[in-house]
Amino acid sequence: MESSDAGFLKRCCFLVWVLASCVPPAVAQGSDEEPYTFLRKYIGCSQSDLSALSRGEPLAKILQTDNPIEVAVFGAIRVNVPAELFIQKYRDIVNFKKSKEVLQIAKFAQPPALEDLQSLALDPAETSSLKNCIVGSCNMKLTSQMIDRLHREVNWSASGSNQQITELFRSMLFNYVANYWAKGNENLAVYEDKKAPVRLGAQLRSLLQASPYLKAYLPEFETYLANYPISRLPGGEDFIYWSKEQFGVKPVVSVSHVTIDKIGEESNMSIVIGSKQIFANHYFTTSLGLAAFTRIPGSGTKSSGYLMYLNRSRVDLLSGFFSFLKRWILNRRLRQGLEDNLRMMKKRLERQPEH
Repeated sequence: MESSDAGFLKRCCFLVWVLASCVPPAVAQGSDEEPYTFLRKYIGCSQSDLSALSRGEPLAKILQTDNPIEVAVFGAIRVNVPAELFIQKYRDIVNFKKSKEVLQIAKFAQPPALEDLQSLALDPAETSSLKNCIVGSCNMKLTSQMIDRLHREVNWSASGSNQQITELFRSMLFNYVANYWAKGNENLAVYEDKKAPVRLGAQLRSLLQASPYLKAYLPEFETYLANYPISRLPGGEDFIYWSKEQFGVKPVVSVSHVTIDKIGEESNMSIVIGSKQIFANHYFTTSLGLAAFTRIPGSGTKSSGYLMYLNRSRVDLLSGFFSFLKRWILNRRLRQGLEDNLRMMKKRLERQPEH
């Protein structure tokens, strides 16, 4: 596998973290308090893992999956900030995700507007490859309706065809996001760039079924993700954003729906954030990220806690020849990449504003 593809796999899951206090109490052997029960049962953490976490060390784990193209990762680290600051930072997703890999990013208005995609640009090398795009054989993940519009609305012989394609892509993505915002999961895309169509709605349901901890701890949140917008989440807030990020050989244009929910005072968990990928033009068939800010048992403070992040992604690069080798490279690199991202996130969240 080319080194650039390996680099993509290293970054195939987004934003992996866990927050905790500045002077945490020791984790008692066999403690049945949350989040330790969750970490043992669903993540497979040992006592040494929990002790290291309580000392402020990053925790990064690659989880087993039943699907051959699925990767599941968990990350955690202790950060000394209140939950409200984390929400505040995450709402400003443009700055929160800022890195050299993020080439372009913007939030959609509510409801979405075409102007929200004004800064999105496609590379000429990519747009030229779409000339031969047909249903069942295309170099970009698109629906059959999108592919049909490419052939009907683009003058491929014109000198400005690259700009035509970029503007059409913005229009198609806007229509898709606007329909999703209004009608929800029933409007999720069906990719038809390969012979076998990929239905994002079915992929999402499969990821939720592979996440039993959601139903066990957050049944209303799980129902909301599964049935948006039919189900309601009192007190929750939503936004959608798009990004263009460098992954492997090709940059990926993706769209994600973020849901933030505050949990009651009776729970150690005070915040949960779900990030549901609803479109990606390369590599990913679907992705679901879950972050939770939890208080530290016995700490008596609300200005610090554990931030847990778990991501499940379906990555079509893991199919085909050398899939075992690709997964081996992925697992090797992901763990180190997760730990690096955890340390970076801790530093970013705890950084004092300049005066």
